[in-house]
Amino acid sequence: MDNLPAPGVYEDIPFDEYLAWDAVSSHDCMTMLRSPEYYLHSKTKKSDPSQAMLFGSACHEIVLTPETASQHIAVKPDGMDRRTKIGKELFAEFEKRSHGKMIISGSDERHIHNIAEAISRHTIGAEYLERCHRREESCLTQHKATGLMVRGRPDAFCEDLVIDLKTTMDARPESFAKTVHNFGYYVQAFAYLYLLRRLGVIQSTARFCFLVVEKLPPYQVEVYELDPGDILRGGELYTLALQRISRCRSTNQYVSDSSILKTVELPDYARRAHDSRYSTDTTDS
Repeated sequence: MDNLPAPGVYEDIPFDEYLAWDAVSSHDCMTMLRSPEYYLHSKTKKSDPSQAMLFGSACHEIVLTPETASQHIAVKPDGMDRRTKIGKELFAEFEKRSHGKMIISGSDERHIHNIAEAISRHTIGAEYLERCHRREESCLTQHKATGLMVRGRPDAFCEDLVIDLKTTMDARPESFAKTVHNFGYYVQAFAYLYLLRRLGVIQSTARFCFLVVEKLPPYQVEVYELDPGDILRGGELYTLALQRISRCRSTNQYVSDSSILKTVELPDYARRAHDSRYSTDTTDS
């Protein structure tokens, strides 16, 4: 842990430097909850970010820190066809000039600026984002129960509110609720609140809200406050994951228990749909 600074909240830490901190993130917790093998793979096998990840990262830069976005983003000129020899040469030169920056297309840049404008027109979204003037600050502390160093980089916060910006294809509440569950956003929510409260920079009663915006026209914007009970559920999983990480590190064993035969069941909604459509006829034909 020689690369770790003292516990605290740090402004202006480059994202790459933050990622190099030897501390557990909420993403690490989500991979451990899937399996120790997934956790180990995510820590040892680095892969290039997907286009969706690049879009999300660029959106955060332009929406949350527009004054410095150009330092981190390079926009590929339109009409640069990499299937041709000239296009390949032009792109290679562009990559050289853009070394260290996220490269996005002109189309994505236009979408992101439209997203920023849509947020600025949303009454609650614009108000909350303006209130949460602390943006992309890197947090580091020690988890009380396990002793592990934990980190997080909340999108925006102030004393009584934490905002997490999410881009999605469907911002309707029933759809985004599934996304919150499937991607473990409620675990991330607890992690951010835990870090900020432990470091004493937000109130114990601070709320957590998602600022959700669709990636395509009309760029629907919604603001959702996460239910406190679901935040506590996220906390249970966060603690469980940290306990597993601590145990795996102490034994240097990252292997799932394969001695138990598991059962898979249809989800309740599928059973109800089946039973309503194909009711069993028990009478003799």
